[in-house]
Amino acid sequence: MTRRFGCELEFSSFKTEVIEILEKKLKSRLRRLEPVTYKKWQVKNDNSTSGEVVTPICTKRSISQIMMVCNLLKSNGIKITENDGFHVHVSIKQKEIDNILALWVACEEDIFKAFPRCRRSNTYCKKLTRKSNLPPILSLPSCVERSGDHHSVISTYRDDINTIEFRIAEGTLDAQFVRAWINFCLSFVDFSSRMNPLCLLEKPYCLTLSKVASMIKLNRRDTKILMNRRRMYGKLK
Repeated sequence: MTRRFGCELEFSSFKTEVIEILEKKLKSRLRRLEPVTYKKWQVKNDNSTSGEVVTPICTKRSISQIMMVCNLLKSNGIKITENDGFHVHVSIKQKEIDNILALWVACEEDIFKAFPRCRRSNTYCKKLTRKSNLPPILSLPSCVERSGDHHSVISTYRDDINTIEFRIAEGTLDAQFVRAWINFCLSFVDFSSRMNPLCLLEKPYCLTLSKVASMIKLNRRDTKILMNRRRMYGKLK
């Protein structure tokens, strides 16, 4: 199955500045694309920061262009602050949601350690899981209820498309990390949609990022990037 996805890259520079940079490179009139259509690159308002760059609906072949846009904005000095986030929407079927959330709650605690402190107590990417001695999968019903807006992972339904949105990542224009995280999200959804969730009742109940990267067969290059972040940010309280 070819997964479609889309990204939102939040920023703290002036929206008009970002629009001018992208219009020149992409040769597209971004100002005329409100409301969001998901067919072309767009820049739109965001309630939590100055604005966000929204990709068209993508496939894996689109990742190189997303990386190009990140490098372009970075080289032009576009500002990213702790108020900004990087969100990845992945297309799913309704029946896949429980499996995806089951795997997520089993590894969420360790995955958060691959992200900076500003994401760990952020009202826009709250944890789904709560401290417990029980296997995380047993909290799945309440996690499904909480998988609404402003959690680390949320399920959405827009324009006849079901998506799972990964909101945990901080705002970034680091093209290498952007590629690694998109590939992680796509592989995570593909694997979890096929797995037997009962396997999550076996010890260890809480999975590490390293273990999950191996389970979902994330490539070595992207695994290395995420594990380097885990070592760097995992030291933070």
